[in-house]
Formats: sequence, C-alpha cells, structure tokens
Amino acid sequence: MKKTEFSVVNKICELATLRCYYHDVAEYERQARGVFNHGYKKFWIKYDGIVEIGIDIGQVQVNQPDKKGNVRIYVPETKILNITANPESMSEMIEDTGIFTKITAAEQAEAFSEAQTTMKSNAEQDSNILMQAYNNAKELLEQYIVKVWEQTGEHYVVEWISEPISDTVLREE
Repeated sequence: MKKTEFSVVNKICELATLRCYYHDVAEYERQARGVFNHGYKKFWIKYDGIVEIGIDIGQVQVNQPDKKGNVRIYVPETKILNITANPESMSEMIEDTGIFTKITAAEQAEAFSEAQTTMKSNAEQDSNILMQAYNNAKELLEQYIVKVWEQTGEHYVVEWISEPISDTVLREE
C-alpha cells in the first residue's frame, strides 16, 4: 500500500482553535480603615478579552493507514491555549471611595489581572466550549483524511482512540 503523508495535522489543529470573545467587568474593593471611611475603595471597569481554546498540537497522533485502510488518531483533551484581555478596551472607571482616598494604577492593574484569572477559570469550567473545540479538531482531521483518500483513490476509515498511540506516528515537527 502506498504511504500517505499526514503532515498537515498541525495546521488543521490550529484551524480548529476556538476563540471566545468575552465582555466582562473587573471589580476591586478595599474596606475602610479609621474614621471618615478613610481608605475605602471600590471600582468597576468594563473590558473585552479573548480566550483561545484548543488542543495541544504536539500531542495529536495520526497513524499511517493499516492494510484495511483504518487510520488511528489520538486527540488530547482541549485546554485553554491563550488568554488576551485587551487593556485598550477598558471603559472609564466607575468608582466609589472614602474621603481623601484615591485609586492607584497598581490597584487598577491588580483588578485587571484578577479579571484575566476569572476569565480563564470561567472558560475552563465551560464544558460546552471545551467540547466544541474538541469536536472541531476531530471533524477537521477526519475531513482532511477523507480528502486524502479521495485524491489517492484509497479508502480510509478514521478510528478515534482515547490513549496515545504507541507505534509509529506521523506528525509535522
């Protein structure tokens, strides 16, 4: 049987990455110290961000077809690949402070950093978007393999496996 090259797998997995756009509010609060509500701070800032969800391309494994034309593929679970909160999208701050109390740039940065952590946590807990990214990767890989057999005149059947493949695997390095 003719050997078929499956080196496009990395590019396919990149295409399957899901980008979720978030519009959220960062919040910061510090309780008062002393008289006249001195030190009390609370503020809110709206911002936009993007969470990229996909699979670790380096862990995807695709076997050469066996004599029956079965192609075994291992796709790892999806994960958060990147989080980008856009500081330029930040709205004007809405604030509530005690007397003689100002909000510092460091406190704004802390709130923004915490918001990114919250955005990541929310995405990690959203099983729907994690499953959608996983299914996108599988669907694109299967479509690619079907197109390969159409061009070579051979018939391939994709077999999804849940554990990494131990024998020879083709991946683009």
